[in-house]
Amino acid sequence: ALALGHPDEADRLLRRPTTSFLLVASPKADTVAEAGYFADQLAAKGIAVRGLIVNRTQPAFGVPLGDEVERTGASTGVRAGTTSNTAGRVALSASAIRARADTLDGTVLGDHYRCLADSLHLAIGEAEHLAGLAEQVAPAPVVKVPVQPFEVSDLASLQTLAEVVFAATGSEPSRP
Repeated sequence: ALALGHPDEADRLLRRPTTSFLLVASPKADTVAEAGYFADQLAAKGIAVRGLIVNRTQPAFGVPLGDEVERTGASTGVRAGTTSNTAGRVALSASAIRARADTLDGTVLGDHYRCLADSLHLAIGEAEHLAGLAEQVAPAPVVKVPVQPFEVSDLASLQTLAEVVFAATGSEPSRP
């Protein structure tokens, strides 16, 4: 166990090159704002954020959002590394899906389209909330963990969550 008798000792420990700080936040606007403030405080002390984990993100069901479009240029014709009208294009996709739901009003398929449009609307909002924070902690990698159908309440669920997180990074979690 490390006994820290003086605040300077803790400060030295946090500044070591071998010390990494992972910032964890949900994609909600207030949480992102708090994480941004905390990242600012760390930066002011010369402590780098080495990764950002965004927990409980809304799935986009294959529609590229923000950083996915910037990284790949996926499905938009926008060159990778650019942001030209990304939000507008994704919103158009959500609008088109909502319009399709309206034409199928009163049917089960219409309900599914409406649910998809609502999910995309949430995912778009999350991407907008996260954009500034991701830039703020760059070049730290950002790992988005989609909302899971379980709460993390024991070691088995924690291991399952680790597999989701590490799958997003292309790494393997260590086994106990």
